Parts: sequence; structure tokens; C-alpha cells
Amino acid sequence: MGRHELKVGSVGVALENLSKGESGKAFFPDAGESTIQALGDIRQGYELIVIDAHQGVVEYVRPHSESYLYHDYVALVAAQAQANPYEVGQSQRNVNDNKKLFISESTLFYNATGAVTVRFNEWDSLAIAIPANFPITFNTRISKFWVITIAAGTLNVWMEGNQ
Repeated sequence: MGRHELKVGSVGVALENLSKGESGKAFFPDAGESTIQALGDIRQGYELIVIDAHQGVVEYVRPHSESYLYHDYVALVAAQAQANPYEVGQSQRNVNDNKKLFISESTLFYNATGAVTVRFNEWDSLAIAIPANFPITFNTRISKFWVITIAAGTLNVWMEGNQ
């Protein structure tokens, strides 16, 4: 417990209701229970995202309210920039722990402390540059992706879809 160093872009869950300006507890998968600073009203049980270097957070509202059947998560470091694609579903988790490849309809890239370059679905598709410390969600159908470069840190990718 206490104050853990959280990276900008870290996504966690509020462990208590907080009003703007209050400090309180939240849980982050990479850091465990941490003390955060509410930059807006935060509701217990809701997702939140770190948006500044002083562990300031705001509620994180995903662009879709749809509940997805399939979820996948992967963490890649600079040495793991890929010659081969990551196929969505390789590390998949769902309610019944059934593993299968699927098409992501909402893909969140976050926590990379260095710039990242990715390509979606086909090797010759447009290369997309993601700035350092910039969490971004792509609401497009992605079946596989290549991470061409990771300048520094760990790139976390959260994928959700229904097919």
C-alpha cells in the first residue's frame, strides 16, 4: 500500500469515491494498490487513467458502452519489436477462459515511455506513429498488428471484440 510510481497512461480502478482534489486509493495491475490524486470526481469501482506525473487521475470512460465477449492483453518491451505480427487473441482471456483468435473492435495502446510505430492487419498498411506517454484507443477492426519500433519502456495493449 501507499504511494507507488505510476506511469502516465496507466489504467486502474478506483477503490473509493473521491471528490476533485482529494487523495485516495486505486488499484493498478502493474503497481497494486496506490495513492492517487483526483483531478475530477471519481466513482468507486470505475476505471481511471493517470494523466500527469503527480499521479493525478480522471475517470476513464471507454468509447463504447458495449460489453465485449473476448479480451486480450499483451505487454511488449523495446527488444520485442516484431518481425512477425501479434495475432489478436494469442493471450486472450474471457469469462469462460476459452482462448481463440478474434477481431478487436476497441484496442488501447498505453504506457510506452518512448514513441511507438505500429501497423494494423497487413504488413504494407499505413505505419502509425504513437507519441511517448500517449494512451490511444483505436475503434477499428484489428485482427493482427506489428510493432515496428518501441523507443523505450513497455507498450501495453488491451484488445476487446466479439468475433
